[in-house]
Amino acid sequence: MAAERHVKLFKNGRQSGSLVNSSFLLIAAQTLALGYTIVTDNEKEFAPIKDLPRENWLRHN
Repeated sequence: MAAERHVKLFKNGRQSGSLVNSSFLLIAAQTLALGYTIVTDNEKEFAPIKDLPRENWLRHN
């Protein structure tokens, strides 16, 4: 459930001192709860969430 994920992410961020903006935290929680991969160019905001599957389609490797 996304709400449970949100609480867990918030607590983890608070304990580690790496708080994530609440909007990004909601997006991450939904992504994790649904088992999806987030596609974003905003890697900095999501970096503290280690178990979040993410891809950046704009970055050329």
